Amino acid sequence: MESRVFFLASIIFFLVYGEVSATGIFLTNEFTEIAPLGVKAAIFHDGREETIIASPSFTFNPLVEWNFLWLIATPTEPEVTLINTDVFPELERLLGRKPLESGKLLTKPVNIFEYQVFGPDVSLDAIEQLVHEKGYYFPKALRPVLDGYHAKKWSFVIADVNGVHSQRSAVDSLTISGMHILPIKLKFKTDRIVYPMKLSSVETDLDSQAVPLSFPYGSTSESITGIKDPKLDVILSKQSPRKYPSVPRGFSNYKTELLVFYTSEISAKDFTTVATKQVDGRKIPKNSWNNFYLDLPKEQFTISDLISYRPLATLDDVTIDQAMQNPLLAALEGASNFNILSTVGIIMLFIFGIIIWEKMPFTPRVRLIVYLLCVCVLFGAAFLYNKFYVVHSQQVIPAASETIYIRSASDSFSPNIIHAKVGKLLTIHVASVDGPHTFTIDELGVNVSTALGTTMVNITPEKKGSFEFYCTLPGHREAGQRGTIIVD
Repeated sequence: MESRVFFLASIIFFLVYGEVSATGIFLTNEFTEIAPLGVKAAIFHDGREETIIASPSFTFNPLVEWNFLWLIATPTEPEVTLINTDVFPELERLLGRKPLESGKLLTKPVNIFEYQVFGPDVSLDAIEQLVHEKGYYFPKALRPVLDGYHAKKWSFVIADVNGVHSQRSAVDSLTISGMHILPIKLKFKTDRIVYPMKLSSVETDLDSQAVPLSFPYGSTSESITGIKDPKLDVILSKQSPRKYPSVPRGFSNYKTELLVFYTSEISAKDFTTVATKQVDGRKIPKNSWNNFYLDLPKEQFTISDLISYRPLATLDDVTIDQAMQNPLLAALEGASNFNILSTVGIIMLFIFGIIIWEKMPFTPRVRLIVYLLCVCVLFGAAFLYNKFYVVHSQQVIPAASETIYIRSASDSFSPNIIHAKVGKLLTIHVASVDGPHTFTIDELGVNVSTALGTTMVNITPEKKGSFEFYCTLPGHREAGQRGTIIVD
């Protein structure tokens, strides 16, 4: 019986899929006001260890700009590296995109000048005391969320952000809409993909020293509304240390863009997959990759670009699935380290294992040895298959793919060259990431409005040739929002 349990557990281990939990929260002093705008992050995961490179964007009240803290939660104690340059243009090139040209910078970079890591053995009271000693404070709604993480033995990183250097000139204030923090690199052990973002949902205090609540502090939600409400109890618990009220931000839309590097395509609830690309790490020329902060996988990997626009108050833990939202089917799609040979082999091993345990007149020790030898042979074959076949095979989507995903922005389409067959239906999922656009092909009679999010466009070309697709909004075509469809 123990052997059967061991056997089944070994199979289930390889079929488990990952989870992405929701970046952090900004902690200010009693008068500074910060509005989060969004975050861009790259996630690398090898099954045992994960690396997150994150760069959030925000805007200040221009009259009161000051340093602040960035609090991040991770499932295990992380190794932290501060990155003094923007690395995301390098990642954009891997996806085949053109980085923003000089003069199109929308946010100004600010840096982190120091950080501290707190393991699960450090009490939240000690962390809160440290924050207060630095001149910052916890919003009242933060502590219950931290309690949940602390109960799961998570660790915390507190980074000091140089907000003073975000001050802009009068000219800059007309052209730069906000700031972004130069990336922080977090490396930690985890057997699942995790992106800590739930802290971003914590609402700021709505009362202050100047404007207190109309109800006595210490009152309960039941005594006021007749209904037990834990969130309202937190608001009523004590007066905020802020001098003036904050602007409510719970319904402000927050843009999250995740570039996930994994063995297969990744999807996630409430996220739109705007682009995917398979890349062979061994075929990337060394002289084309000059950023030592990024350790790309050496084998075949897939980049999935996921984007979400959601109100801050709704951000929560999100489950991430592999391609086709089924771990077994994802394995069958040909992930480099767990490919089709491994999947078929495990099924055969399951059948062979039943025969060994039920039919063969072996002692339990001999049965176990035979089973372990089969496991070694199976994964040895899978390794050789991956090393000598998968890595050197073609790593592009077929030219006449029936379904294509296109990322639509005001200065580009990505990819900007697509293929189709005469008389064959082509479905194009156009993901508009920065507002409404159009997807127009004059020669094929296509002119579809694409709202923020994903719009499906069906095309059945009736003639061969190369035709331009573009956005009809004023200035977008001239800015680069155009591409070519080649019909064979």
